[in-house]
Amino acid sequence: MNPPKFILILCGLIALGSCSKTNTIFKDYNCQTESIPTKPVLDAFLKFSLEIPKNWKTELYIDQGTSIFATADTTKQLSEAFLLKVSQIPGQLILNQATTDIIKGELTKNLWQINSIQNGVFKKFDALLINTQKNTSNKKISALHLYFGFGSEHYFEIEIQCFGDKNTDERYCQAIKIINSLNIKE
Repeated sequence: MNPPKFILILCGLIALGSCSKTNTIFKDYNCQTESIPTKPVLDAFLKFSLEIPKNWKTELYIDQGTSIFATADTTKQLSEAFLLKVSQIPGQLILNQATTDIIKGELTKNLWQINSIQNGVFKKFDALLINTQKNTSNKKISALHLYFGFGSEHYFEIEIQCFGDKNTDERYCQAIKIINSLNIKE
């Protein structure tokens, strides 16, 4: 016995809807980036990895239980590259208005001007993306700050920094491609 067509269509729509909810946080960034050779790099605690371009410099740090992963293309001028910092921080992050206000306060305290705030999903977790900028004595710095909880023991803070005004969206897209390669060891 064949199932009625409307059930098949309904199942298809549900499947499409659930796929689109797996990574909605970057929906405003229509990115088309070229493929480049990468290598997986693990953090210092061996809890997560990213696919990093082979010629990039990556530094790993540990600070009071926080694993910090910083990487950049050191073959380019700072105004043509971006800095990417991924931190896995101990503790639980519950994204609500109070948490958002605390994060905004910390960013403002560090002289970031908030341009936009967006809620969404990243790697099936509730996420917060904040677009900021600040002017230093020498350059304008644009940044994306991504926050998402990972269970009750850790959360992630990911920051992309672009120096200057040149090709900022393109550099964000390159960074988003790397961020999307995040593999969390459970």
